[in-house]
Amino acid sequence: MTDSGKKTVVRETFEVTTDDGVKISGSEKCVEGMDIKGTVLLLHPMNALGHIYWDIPLEGYNFMEYLAGHGFRAIGMDFRGYGDSEKPEWVTWEGCSKDVAAVVTHIKNKYGISKVHVVATSFGATSVAYFLGKNQDSIDRLVLSGYMYKQMPGGPIAERMKELIDKGKRYVHEKPSLEPGPELYDAEPELMKVWSGLIKEKNPTRPITHFLDPEGREKAASHISLTKVPTLFIRGDHDLNKQDDNLNCFRDCRSQEKAFMEVGNIGHSLWRDRMHRVVYRAVLGWLSD
Repeated sequence: MTDSGKKTVVRETFEVTTDDGVKISGSEKCVEGMDIKGTVLLLHPMNALGHIYWDIPLEGYNFMEYLAGHGFRAIGMDFRGYGDSEKPEWVTWEGCSKDVAAVVTHIKNKYGISKVHVVATSFGATSVAYFLGKNQDSIDRLVLSGYMYKQMPGGPIAERMKELIDKGKRYVHEKPSLEPGPELYDAEPELMKVWSGLIKEKNPTRPITHFLDPEGREKAASHISLTKVPTLFIRGDHDLNKQDDNLNCFRDCRSQEKAFMEVGNIGHSLWRDRMHRVVYRAVLGWLSD
C-alpha cells in the first residue's frame, strides 16, 4: 500500500520460447503485498495490440488491474505475430496452442503451481480450445467469450484476407478509428479515443494466415466435446457470432460445471463495450468460487 492507502499494482514483463522456437512476450500484474487467490492467464482476440486489450490505460477498462485489485495475479501474453512477440511468416492454430503451452509452463514453474485459470476471447478462445486437447490438467477454471465454435469465418473480410495471402502478404496493419465498428455495439467515446491513440502510436500489424487453417479451427472445436474443465461461456446479445453456434458449444461441452451467459446491449468485443463491467463481475465470481 502507498502512504495514501492506495493499492500498488506491480507490473513485470516476461519472454518465453515455444517448443518450435518462437519468442512470446507478455506481462503480469498483481497488487504488492496482497495474498494471491489464483493466477489468471488472459488470451486476447485478433487485434494487433495483443495483450494490451486487457491492459488498456483507461480507468474502468483495465481488466488486468481489476483482477489484481481483487487478489489475482493477472498475466497477459501476446500470441505469435501479435504485440511484442516474434512474427513468423505463418501463424496457425497449432502454433498459437504452442504459445499457450509455453506461457502456462512458465507460470507453473515460476510460481510452483499446478493449474492456472484461463480467460480467453474470440481468437484467444479458439487457441485455448486447441490447447485443451492434451492439457486440461493445467487449467483450473475457464472462461470462453465471443468464441466462434463450428461457425466458420466468412464474408467479404475473410475473402479479402485470402486474396492478400495469395499475393504473398502475411500481415496487415491495424487501422486507428474513432468509430466503434462492427465488433462494438455501444462504445464510450473516451475508450475509442484511447484505443485509436494506441494504434497510432504503435502502428501494429497482425497476422492473417490463420484464415487458411480451417483444419486447425475444426480441431480446436473437436476438443470442446472432451472438455471437463469448469467452463463459463459468455456472449453479447449483439455478437457477430451466431447465438445457435454459441449454444451448441455450451451443450457439447462435457464439463459437469458449466454456465452460459448472454449479456444485453453488448457486442463481440464485450470487454471494451460500455456494459463491460457486467462481464467483469461475472468472471470475477466464476474465478472466485
